[in-house]
Amino acid sequence: MENPVEQSERFFVKDGLLIVRESFQPQWLQGKQTIYEVVRVNSGIPLFIEDHISRFEESCNLMGYQINTCKVLKDIELCITNSQTTEKNLKFSAVFNELASVPPIFLSYFIPTKYPSLSDYEKGVTTELISASRQSPNAKVENKSLRQQANEIIESKGVYEVLLVNEKGEITEGSRSNFFAVKNNQVFTAPSPDVLNGITRKKVVEICQNQAIQCSEIPIHIEQLTSFEAAFLTGTSPKVLPIHQIGSLFLKTNHPLVLFIGALYDSKINEYIYLTKK
Repeated sequence: MENPVEQSERFFVKDGLLIVRESFQPQWLQGKQTIYEVVRVNSGIPLFIEDHISRFEESCNLMGYQINTCKVLKDIELCITNSQTTEKNLKFSAVFNELASVPPIFLSYFIPTKYPSLSDYEKGVTTELISASRQSPNAKVENKSLRQQANEIIESKGVYEVLLVNEKGEITEGSRSNFFAVKNNQVFTAPSPDVLNGITRKKVVEICQNQAIQCSEIPIHIEQLTSFEAAFLTGTSPKVLPIHQIGSLFLKTNHPLVLFIGALYDSKINEYIYLTKK
């Protein structure tokens, strides 16, 4: 069960109501299924919120639920407006009850956030491989057992992320990120049906299309890793983050193409903030 301590601000929002943190009730999280999104708030702006809301609705639909997206957006706005922070990750979720007749509980709150350091971007991060896969890759549904398994490896081995390897020996994605590999000025990532199509992943694919960079969605087998020049993670917190090490394999972290894509993604964020505030 999710811990209420995960909230990092004085207030959270439940079903349109602003509530103090101390009034949080753990039973609100004890539903049949929880579908959620984590959005990065920068300068008080929830980045690419339209994409997050669209994926949230799609995840709910895939699992057989219908939601009111206007209501969700109002909750997010209320949470941000009453927060003391301008840059942190915000989580919003729908907790569905065992009984279909009981409406879901909608929660929005800021969570403790740790972004990669400048050194992480310059030197790259370490990762480890685990044998695991998601039941419904395209739906962002809480999977507590996978999250716990990943956290244990991250903590015990001191790595930044773990990469999921399916039964075919293919790397699909990270436990909380998407995975890209680079070779011959081309970018490779797992097929969309096999992964959670992250918002940052989506933006990176768009960047490649706009810049005429070939981006191929193909299965990436672990035996192919030595043939790649570089690799990187994408996600709400890491943005575009170079990988220095996968298990015992070391990779180049100052690859020009990775740096180029990372710079363009940062520019996309700045443009989004500017246009939203305009």
